[in-house]
Amino acid sequence: MLPQENVSQLNDYEVYENIIAFLDEFDQKTNDKRQNRNMEKSNTRISYQKNLREFFKILLNKDIEHLKEDDLNFKKRDIISYRKHLQQSGNSNSTVNQKMASIKSCMVFLNSEHNVNVSAFELKRLDETTQSYGIINQTEAELFAETAFQTEREKQYLKKMLILVAIRTSFRLDELLNLKWNNFEYVDGVYKVSIRGKRNKLVSNAISAKLYNQLLELKEINKQSKWNGDPEIIFQISTESVNRMMNRLRKKLNIDSERNVVFHSFRKVAINWELETSGRVDKAAQQGNHSSIDVLYKNYIDNTRDYTQAAGVRMEEEIDLGFLDNLTVEDFKEFIKQSGYKVQLDLVNYVKNR
Repeated sequence: MLPQENVSQLNDYEVYENIIAFLDEFDQKTNDKRQNRNMEKSNTRISYQKNLREFFKILLNKDIEHLKEDDLNFKKRDIISYRKHLQQSGNSNSTVNQKMASIKSCMVFLNSEHNVNVSAFELKRLDETTQSYGIINQTEAELFAETAFQTEREKQYLKKMLILVAIRTSFRLDELLNLKWNNFEYVDGVYKVSIRGKRNKLVSNAISAKLYNQLLELKEINKQSKWNGDPEIIFQISTESVNRMMNRLRKKLNIDSERNVVFHSFRKVAINWELETSGRVDKAAQQGNHSSIDVLYKNYIDNTRDYTQAAGVRMEEEIDLGFLDNLTVEDFKEFIKQSGYKVQLDLVNYVKNR
């Protein structure tokens, strides 16, 4: 017979071991399907484990390694409160549904070995068609980045760069938080970045060499920071910390709550910028890694309509250009400097082709 203290130690890890057994099933199914005998970790396992760690950390402030059977005694109000927390943290309804489904699945599995109130996890799915995140322009978005750098108490530079890279790549937060240095590749003077994203789809985009060199400064900064995860991760920060940062920044910048500006709003910036400057929906869809233009139009393009700018109204307008005679060369230069990208690009093309 084992000594009593050893029995106690084994029992302390029983819940954790059963969670690992639950996760191992996903690896088994994936590797059987691929006829792979090396038992590689599946993407489903990685996603479920992340969701479970987040769940127990937020509700109990515990890592899954330290769970005991008493920790599994949840009431329905606890689960409803957790789901509300996920929504308020900027997760889409579809993401919340996915997270809750993975947690419920694990609890059903654990109920065979422990006393789990599975009925507490019987919640109706959230409507996935009604939620739309707020849209901000490039100037506003970059103000978020600068405000984070100037006012945040911890990891100021990391937070600034996280926002800037989000604006330029249109990547989702979970994709950004999984980025490693080897995800970047130097191509034709810019840096291509690729990662597995939603539904295991490979998403790619690019940032300038200038921004990449600024990002490289994080390598040394990260070495001096506390981080328990993979040291090759670029943005060494949790989803929860990012959501709390967004709450603070919205208050500092007096962003009206009705605008529903969340971190996901940064994903929309370059998509709308592309559409505004080039007028090409296909390039905007490319920027957002969208396979469907319908999804792009419904969820990412600014559909707010200014009726004074309707084509039928503007067709009737006549622009009086008589004021041009009174402008100086310096007036024109100042106008061009303050103009948007499209005006400046039109001027460059005009000079080239005249």
